[in-house]
Amino acid sequence: MQAVKSFLLMCGAVGVLVMGGVGTATAEDATPLTKNASECDISTALGIAKPECQAVPVTPEPVFKSRGLQLGNPDQMQMPEASAKEPVPRPHVAHQSHSAAFQINFEFGSARLTGDATEILNRIGAVLTAPTAASVKFRITGHTDGVGSASRNLKLSEQRAEAVKAYLISNFNIDETRLESMGKGSRELLNRADPGAAENRRVEITNLGG
Repeated sequence: MQAVKSFLLMCGAVGVLVMGGVGTATAEDATPLTKNASECDISTALGIAKPECQAVPVTPEPVFKSRGLQLGNPDQMQMPEASAKEPVPRPHVAHQSHSAAFQINFEFGSARLTGDATEILNRIGAVLTAPTAASVKFRITGHTDGVGSASRNLKLSEQRAEAVKAYLISNFNIDETRLESMGKGSRELLNRADPGAAENRRVEITNLGG
């Protein structure tokens, strides 16, 4: 059993966040995105508008109504009177933060990115450097599973979040003041019933606004 735990501890994969799984969700309900997520998927999850990702609006068919008309001489026909009621105010909708969890792979027991990781990070970088995101700041948060000591998991999660930040800055010339990184180790397990589950190992990116 100890050998199995040691193997899981060395596993370097940061898994995709699976919503609705066993256990409690994270403090920020991040949108789950797979490693194959497109730039449009990423921009939607992070709340970054990209014109090429906007759906073409559909014009509704005109609806003809005849209720309220009085039959008889056309000169005597009247349209229904406008309602005198006050318009109903729209309910206030609280601002919802945009956060997404990504499947980003690292080498065993380290914060070194793999080739698969750079593919999804390149799409993330393209979204973060879109003109509509020029002044937006983001937080990169690393999470680990519950296997191993809390102190080691915290350090590893911090290193992996920092590795993602460094890659984006180096390859996309993003101002480092726009990105902050932090690690939470195993403190926010998504699947508490199975601390070693892959969905607990994840990297989240959150839109902090301008």
